[in-house]
Amino acid sequence: MNAPVLPLFQPMSSDSIAALAKAMVRAHQAIVPAPKDRLNPFTRSMYATLGSVMESCRQALLDAGVWVTQYPVPVEGSETLSAVGLVTKLVHAESGEWQSSLLVMPVAKNDPQGFGSALTYARRYALSAMVGIVTEDDDGNDACQAPGKSAAIAAPVPAPQPGAPPPPPQPLPAPARRVAENS
Repeated sequence: MNAPVLPLFQPMSSDSIAALAKAMVRAHQAIVPAPKDRLNPFTRSMYATLGSVMESCRQALLDAGVWVTQYPVPVEGSETLSAVGLVTKLVHAESGEWQSSLLVMPVAKNDPQGFGSALTYARRYALSAMVGIVTEDDDGNDACQAPGKSAAIAAPVPAPQPGAPPPPPQPLPAPARRVAENS
């Protein structure tokens, strides 16, 4: 007998999330960036482990009355595609309001180690996205640069003067242009 498959489109929150939203605002006042605490031996770069991400938000969420749970689920199409599904759910203990997300992560190696690795990776990224956690020096621009080069810092743009015509549009940087063209 096959396990039930979780459809990709289903309710992702309770009817109201007002109390949960207020609790998350309180939590965000105390959430700190996750320290990059492990060296990736292949890329020779530091990254934040799942433990680091959890520690950056655990106490703040508990103090705000928010419970986090993450659990693996089967996903549509996983019979032909090696992937793991992960639900991350935030629950407000007092009101019962909840919000969740589903992340589908490809599995690089079709064995227990591959699935475990994909699940840990999925947990780290889903929790970071759901709760709004960044790493100590998270800079997406640096990810687009060649190794050893740092992104340039944009000069401040002066405020427009009342009645002045709008400035001409500026071309997008190449990575942003590719994203815009493909969406």
